[in-house]
Amino acid sequence: MNKALQELIEEERKEGLQEGLQKGIKFLVAAYRKLGMSNEQIIEQIAAEYEISQSEVAKYVYAV
Repeated sequence: MNKALQELIEEERKEGLQEGLQKGIKFLVAAYRKLGMSNEQIIEQIAAEYEISQSEVAKYVYAV
């Protein structure tokens, strides 16, 4: 397989993983809201579970 094709495949794989992560976080935000959690609790919980910054999680919490 040539290098250009390998790079394209790797880029597509990364995009797919990022899209899956975004969908997962959006799903969790909705589920946690149904459980009555506050935005702050949701942010803390998801940040801990996914090991990403609270500011990154906040983008999803306030967008949903």
